[in-house]
This record gives sequence, structure tokens and C-alpha cells, in this order.
Amino acid sequence: MKILLHDDRTILFQFPFNPVLTRQVKQLPNPQWQPPLAGWGVPYSPLAAYLTHKYFPQQEVYESETHARLAPPQRPAPTTFPDSLFDFQRDGAHFLATKTGTIANDCPGSGKTRQALAAAESPTLVICPASVVYHWREELKALYPHRQAGIVRGRRGELPNHNDLICSPGLLPARCRDLLLRTWGTVIVDEIHEYRNPDALRTKALLAISTRCPQVLGVTGTLIVNRIADLFAPLAIIKQLRPKDRHWFEVRYCGKTQPRVKTAWRQTPDGFTHEEELRSYLKTCVLHRTRADLQRFLPPLHRQAVTVPLANQSEYAQTVSTTTEWLRLCGTAAPPETKMIKLNKLRRLGAIGKVPAVIDVAKHLVAAGEHVVIACSFLTPLRQLEAALPHTIRLDGGVPKARRQALVTYFQQSMQPQVALCSILAAGVGITLTRARYVLILDLPWSPIYLEQLEARIHRETQTRECYSYYFLGQDTTDPQMLAVLRKKARWANRLFEGGDAVFIDPLAVLVDQLTSANPTTHTPLVTTAPAVDLTTGSTMAA
Repeated sequence: MKILLHDDRTILFQFPFNPVLTRQVKQLPNPQWQPPLAGWGVPYSPLAAYLTHKYFPQQEVYESETHARLAPPQRPAPTTFPDSLFDFQRDGAHFLATKTGTIANDCPGSGKTRQALAAAESPTLVICPASVVYHWREELKALYPHRQAGIVRGRRGELPNHNDLICSPGLLPARCRDLLLRTWGTVIVDEIHEYRNPDALRTKALLAISTRCPQVLGVTGTLIVNRIADLFAPLAIIKQLRPKDRHWFEVRYCGKTQPRVKTAWRQTPDGFTHEEELRSYLKTCVLHRTRADLQRFLPPLHRQAVTVPLANQSEYAQTVSTTTEWLRLCGTAAPPETKMIKLNKLRRLGAIGKVPAVIDVAKHLVAAGEHVVIACSFLTPLRQLEAALPHTIRLDGGVPKARRQALVTYFQQSMQPQVALCSILAAGVGITLTRARYVLILDLPWSPIYLEQLEARIHRETQTRECYSYYFLGQDTTDPQMLAVLRKKARWANRLFEGGDAVFIDPLAVLVDQLTSANPTTHTPLVTTAPAVDLTTGSTMAA
């Protein structure tokens, strides 16, 4: 048997007919028989090269220098990093800088923005959510005072005349051609998990840009959103896979069984196969460190659940009855989109019903001299809290980008106790609220990553005090079903990275039992340490 790299684009396997070797080659991404070359050809990608080494470790079967050329591509190690980085951030930046395509997947709050900027080579293109473009610009200026980043602001016109640019994903399809005319040393993709749909226009535009760049860095606190299939597009963006490898990836690692056909509706597979193989490969291109790994750098985070009766229990019960009757009449013919709308209506009513209990706790915390963050997925509860609580700021999707940063700065520098009212999705990334050490959560979103990101607003590398996260849950609501959904989705990340943060795994089982108990006002600590506030009475306790 002989293995060689043909034209730097195809890994070629030449051997006499052998069923065992043929089966091994067919496990690689998209193998095809090449009659002119008398062998099996596998299109080159870092994952294909990794699996080739795994299945055929004997170096004598490789043509001269082919074994070394199939090793993961490396970049020269940087000699220095900014002095403002912590030691663990410097280690992370070194890992990112020596790879051509990596993802920084440290736990939320560990300073991934600075690690990525320290590892990047100028000129740099940063693709980040519109809400945090100013945050990225300030971070770049803090690390490198002599560098000034321009912000792409519109779909037309000339790009800013700066070496470094920051662009939001909404502008990618329109500005893709202009960005391709520039030469980039590094492309940084913030919140890379948001590009998990390979068919989205912004994902296709980003793939066109990243494939022409020598170094691509992804940044995310939570790589898995819903299922293992979400991994494919981020891996393709950092050039570990080819876009054409999608079907193979879903069959190999996601348990896909349906044939490769093009239809108007495409079902995303929801399985996980060849776990150990995928885990070992991700260690080569994903920097994943948990809170436990960085515990010596972060103060403790305590979580507690509180069950409360809804103030609008009769309205909620009537809506549940109406929804149940609708589902009974529609049966399997009920459109999934309509089901989601009705479930979100119940979630919204549940959040509104918890507002009085949250107001009571927030007032006690403010009276004790604390800054507080209150989070919810819906605007109506946030507006009710804003009207009932003094000294508040509100951070949601409707706040302009420039004013958003000004509000965050005001909250961080204010000596008077303040309350930050945050949308879970809009304020869950890219901001620092470490002036507070308490976060009160009114409802549960559809993925655990949003809760982890939210907690990271107060529990991050600049926090010096113990932090407390309180989940307000209601009996006879959709909260048990939401907890079950979160627990299922959280298992993917735990299986993929062999453990890690045990948030939303075993604690979720405790919460489900709690919600089905007889007493709706009891609360069960999720940690052995006593909380700083007794949520039943509202009295302050020793932290």
C-alpha cells in the first residue's frame, strides 16, 4: 500500500484489491475511485489528514515527506504578547496563534476577545454581532493603543480606510465582494456558533471570505447550541472541513440515515456517533477550558432555584386550557411554527407572573447596597420592572449600539446601587457587568448556552467577589418542560468535551423534582454553600 498527496488537493491511496483496506478508506470524507491514478482519492482537509494518520499510522506506507505534510499545519509561535493578559489568557493566545484554524471555546467570562486579538495577525477582520462592535474596538485599542479599527456601517460605499475592520454579520452578504478585495492576515468570527446553518446567506458569505484567509479564529463560549450537527458549519469556517463534506459529516458523527437528496425541507439529524474519534480530533483545533480548569482565576459562582406562585395564575391557567384544546383538535397537523408561538406566549405569561416576586428580592438587594442584573427574554416584564424599581438601565435589542456601551460604562462606574434590566439574548454577549454579583433570571430560554452567557456577564475574569445566580421558576407552568429541553441540549456539550461545566445537567433533575413538589414557595440550593440572600424572606445573609 502507498499513500501520497497528489497535487496538494487529494490524498491518494494505492493498493491491490483488499476489502479491509477499502472499508477503512471509505470511512474517510468523500472517497472516490480515481481510474487514471489507479487508487482511491480523498479530497484534502485537515480532518481527512487526521483520520488518515489515525487509520494508517505506519509511516512506511507513506510516500517520502507525505506523512509530515499531512500533519496539522502550524504557524510560527509569537515571541511576545501584551502585558495586560493574564497567564491563562497568554497560554490560550499561544494555542490560537500557532494554528491556521481554531476556535476559542473557553468558558464564558474568561476573556476570549483579548485572547483572539492577541493571537491575530494584522490586518485583521472581525465579524461580530452589531451590539458589540464598539466593545471589540475598545478591546483592540486597549491591547494595541497604536492600532485603530474601522467599523463597516452600511451596505454600500467605500470601506473605512483602516488596516483592521469590524463588520456585523447582517452586512456580510452585501459587503462580501468588497471585503474579498482586501488582504487579511486573520479573520476573527465572534459567536461562531451563530453560523451553524450552512445554508444561510451570511454563512455562505463568511465561508467565501475565510477560505481565502491564512488564519481564521472562531470565538464562542458555547460551541453546541442544539445538537452535534451544529458543529459542521463552524468547522468549515475555520477550514477544518470542506463545505462539500456536510453529508459525510452528518452520516459519520450525527447518525444521519436518510439518502443525499435535495428537497425543500431538510431534516437536521439529532444523533451522536463515533464520539471518541470526534472528541480526540477537536482537541487539535478547539481550545476548551471549563470553569473548573480556570477556577484558580475566577471566584465561586453559586446557583439557586426559587419556586414562586404566579401573580396571574388564573390567566395562565386559562391560556393553558385554550392551548391544550387547540393541540387536541389539530393533532399532528399543527404547524411547528404555531406550536412555538403558543409555547412562547405561555413563557411570556409565566415571566410576567413572576415580576412581583422579583421586585421584592431586587429591592432588598438594592437596599443592602448591591448592584443587580435582572434578565428576561421578553420586553413586557422588563418594562414592568423598570417602572417599579429606581435607578435602572435597560439593555435590549432596541438600544442603539453607541448608547448601549455608554449604559454599560455608567453601570460599571456608578457608586449608587443600580439595577440592569437585560434581555437574555441581546445582552448575553460582549458586555461586562462585574459591578454586580447577583443575577435574577425570570424565564428559561430554548438553549442552555444563553444562560451560561448571561451568567458570564457578572462572573468573568475581572470579577473579584463571589457571584450568585437565582432562577425564578413557577409551578404548573412550562418551566419543567423547558428544563427537560435544556437538560437534553446540555448533554451534547458534556458528551463532546467529556464533562466540563456540570451546569444544567444534574441540577436540572433537582429542579424538575422541586417544581412537582407540594410547596410552591420552597427553594432548593444547587450548591452546598449558603446563598447570600434568603429568597423566602428577602433578608440579607452573610456571604
